[in-house]
This record gives sequence, C-alpha cells and structure tokens, in this order.
Amino acid sequence: MFAHNFLYTLKILLGRRSLVFWTMAFPLILATLFYLAFSNFSASSQFEPIRIAVVRSEEKTENSEIFESAIATLSDPDQETQVFKTHYTTAAKAKQQLADNKIAGYIISSDQPSVHIKENGIEQTILKSAVDEILVDTDIIQHAAAKQIEIEMRQGNPNPDVQSITQEAADAVLNEDVKIKDISGEHLDPIMVEFYTLLAMVCMYSGTIGMEAVSKHQANVNAQGKRTSITGVKKSTLVFSSALASWLIQLAALTVVFLFTYHVLHIDYGTHWMQVILLTCVGSLAGLCFGIFVCTLPKISQPNKDSLIITLTMVGSFLSGMMGVDMKYFIDKNMPLVNKLNPVAMITDGYYALYTNIGAARFYEDLFSLLIFSGILLVIAIFGLRRQTYDSL
Repeated sequence: MFAHNFLYTLKILLGRRSLVFWTMAFPLILATLFYLAFSNFSASSQFEPIRIAVVRSEEKTENSEIFESAIATLSDPDQETQVFKTHYTTAAKAKQQLADNKIAGYIISSDQPSVHIKENGIEQTILKSAVDEILVDTDIIQHAAAKQIEIEMRQGNPNPDVQSITQEAADAVLNEDVKIKDISGEHLDPIMVEFYTLLAMVCMYSGTIGMEAVSKHQANVNAQGKRTSITGVKKSTLVFSSALASWLIQLAALTVVFLFTYHVLHIDYGTHWMQVILLTCVGSLAGLCFGIFVCTLPKISQPNKDSLIITLTMVGSFLSGMMGVDMKYFIDKNMPLVNKLNPVAMITDGYYALYTNIGAARFYEDLFSLLIFSGILLVIAIFGLRRQTYDSL
C-alpha cells in the first residue's frame, strides 16, 4: 500500500499545474529577473581587508600563540586572500578606536580569545565567524599534537619535542582549514544573498506540495479523504508515503533551479557542494514539515491554508534579505531572535556561510536549527493527525 500510494501521489501532484508553477516556473522567472536587475549592480571592486585590532594578553599560553598565528596568516599582506588588516595595541586604545569607527572590532588574545564589536554588519559577522573557526581549529591542533606525542612516546621517545610537534600540527591545520579566501568582490557580494534567499524560498514552497499531498487523506477536507479514512489502512502509511513523494518532487524542482542558475545565470555556490546539497535537502524537509503542520490546523479552509504558507514564506524571505540585504542585517542587529526562528533565514545564512568560507560552526548551527524546526512541527502535526480518527465500515 505504501508503494501504491507513493506512485499515486506522484502522479496526482505532477498533474497540478499550479504546484508546478510555484515550485519550478516561478523561481526560474524570479531568478532571471534578479539576474537582469543586479547583473550590472554587483560590486566589482576589491573589498578592502577588514581593519581590526588585537590586544595581546600578558600571559602567553599555547592557545593564544596558535590563535595569534592564525590571525597573522589571515592578515598577511603578501597573500592574495588577505582578510584582515591587523595591528596590535592596548585594550584602552582598541576601545577608543572602536568607538571612533576606525576598526570593525578588536580581539583580546588569551587562552580563551574574545571578540568585541560596536554593531553588527558584514565585516563584524566575518570577524566573529573567523574567530569561531580558529577556536575550532585550535582544538583540532591540540588533539592532533597530543595524539602525535602519544605515538612518539609509545615508539620509545620519552621526551618528544612538544613545541615542534604543536607547530607542525598548527601549520597543517591552518594551511588547510582556515580558508576564508577571496572575500574581495564576488565573495562578499551582498547580491548573492538575494539568490540564496530565492533558493531558501523554493525550499519552503515544498510546504504547498506537502499540504496538498497530506490533505487528500483528511476526511474533513475532501471526499477522497473520506474514502481513504474508511479503508482501514494506517494513516501513518498514507501520510508518510505521500510526504516522501512530495519531498522528491520538491528536490527535483530544486535541482532544476540549481542547474539553471549555475549553468545559465552562472551563479557561484562555492566549492562545498556536498554541504550545499545537504542543506538543500534539509531545507526542503523543513518546508515539507511546515506544510504538513499547516495542513493539520483546525478551522482554516484549504485555500486559506495555501495563502498562509505562501504569505509566511514571502515574509520570511523579505526578512532574510530578498528585497535588500540591509533588511537581513537590520533584523540580525535589532531583533536577532526573529531570524533565529525564521527557516528561510536559516537556509540563506547556511548558503552564505558555505560560500564565504566563514566557518563550519555557523553552517552546522543553521543545519541543526532546521532539523529541530522540522522535528517540532512534525511532532505537532502527527498529534494533530492522530486526533482526526474515523470509524471504518
């Protein structure tokens, strides 16, 4: 019965022209309009390295030395991918420079480095993400060094060169993992947020397909639901098979949008393709769970549920920067909880984190937030569907 309903749902959904339009045709049209509108507007000049200050702690530790080495690597003017323009000063001078807007922020280098900023923005976001990434790399370096020391001691070396081993581990990790590269021009182009928000919107539009697939099993919605409710087949089997069919259709639509924007519009999604695909699948799943959740809401007609999904998706896209990246930063600065709960913002932020290489921690935070969002809505929807019971004849 699972396979039968799965194939039947695929056939039904693919025959709905309105769903095909909203999930595939509309995003392609919108992407083309974005490209035409912003192709000459995109920033083409070199982005200046971010001005920051570093306050050295009086007490030198292994962590602080590794941290300062990473900052020095990202601040090297001889590198084509210089990220920061760094100078070392005292805490008092750094505070004054920050107050005078001479620097984007300053870092206090210690065993547990801390970042101090005056306001949120692109530069401040990159600074905080870079520090987070360096801290993760520091843990990796310490673990790798400890493992190598243990190996040498087992091989008969009672006094391994700890400093040399740590430095080798640091060189390996920092050269491979701290890759906030090419932030000039295209890699800090705020227009990319528009396209990432577009993809996030398409992910959330899977809610309309999910709702359409699940609603046909609700007896209080249509005649088909009345017939399926008296068959004796478990509702969970019908719902999950329909949801799976909906998810696959949405992933197919997203594939078309990706191929069109990448090969035709030449939109760059960075080099982390596996993470991009993972984020897209999870984002589409979040949209599906959102649609199933709306489908179970009582006392709302089917047309109004459709309107609710589209309206909330568009509002979420607007707050995520679709109509202007300034809106995203305004919300992040003044009402950060809004975009923390906004699935469109989570998806957009995840794409941008991958594109600019500003930290795996930020990407996985967005990814797990989407999974939690999906899980909560799905649990609520399941309880809502379980309350809708009917006698079999």
